Amino acid sequence: MAALNKAREEQKDALTHEQDLRWKTLVREKYRSATGHIRGKDFFNYEGVAAATVKRCDEGDPSAQPRGSNEKLYFGEGWASALWNRIIFEKCIDEMLTKRAEDPGKWEVPDVSTEYLMALFINCIKLGRAEWRRNQPNAGETFMQARERAKEYDAERSEKRVATSRKNAKFETRVRTSKRMMEVSLAKNDHTSADTWKWFKDDFLPELDKGGMSSEEDEPAEVVVGNERTVQTVHGIKICPWRAPKITSYMKMIDEAGDNVSLKLSNKCPRIRGRTESKAEPPHGLPRAMYNEDWLAQRKPYIPDIEKELEIKEKPFTLMDIEVVN
Repeated sequence: MAALNKAREEQKDALTHEQDLRWKTLVREKYRSATGHIRGKDFFNYEGVAAATVKRCDEGDPSAQPRGSNEKLYFGEGWASALWNRIIFEKCIDEMLTKRAEDPGKWEVPDVSTEYLMALFINCIKLGRAEWRRNQPNAGETFMQARERAKEYDAERSEKRVATSRKNAKFETRVRTSKRMMEVSLAKNDHTSADTWKWFKDDFLPELDKGGMSSEEDEPAEVVVGNERTVQTVHGIKICPWRAPKITSYMKMIDEAGDNVSLKLSNKCPRIRGRTESKAEPPHGLPRAMYNEDWLAQRKPYIPDIEKELEIKEKPFTLMDIEVVN
């Protein structure tokens, strides 16, 4: 495996970044075609070839060899060096290179070594095998216990995906709101407000990025609808203790403006700022001005190199003093 990794790195150094990415994409497409699986999690219940067959293949038994490039892979111990997997990938590589030779443009990528391609195919197994491995019993664990553990992991991962999706949607909505408010301000000939909204859109939000959005959690709450109080599901906005106080004020300002110009998220649940602190990891790599100095100071005794841990940028970035923007 070390020799393959070395060959991959040597070949990678001879390619441009775009060429390397293009070859990786081509290999992934072939891998998906050969296995019939698109995503890593599709391998959760994967039934690969039996270990006994792989052992016979390693020992040179001609009756225990893959017949084609779409044979089942081996995910058990020694999968990376298993001759069975290599034979399958050799067939994949032969089919790829034959097809490329028939294309006048050679797929718009330069020639590469077969070792480089083999290393990329071996790497493709890793994600799928990780999913498959989670479904296998650990030492002293029954099959049913393994399935329960895997279910808990899937539920946790699903929650994370929902949280990430909401953060992405929230970020895009705030960018659109800032753009729209900038246009409204310019139409009113209010250049001071327009400059502020432009700063939100072009500087502040891109720097904070999607990872800097707060988490939300669906929860029942009493809200006022018209003149009546009712209990309904709301998005409870969690507090981000790592944020500089000004950032919370900016977010509230943008969200209120978004409500005013009807640029709400696709769901219709009200969003209410709660008192629950988010347990999500703070984003890394932000300018120091975006972090709460008190929060950093509280953690300094326990994490002396917290600046390095969070990859805090020391580049100048000034948070504006903004009271109200129309």
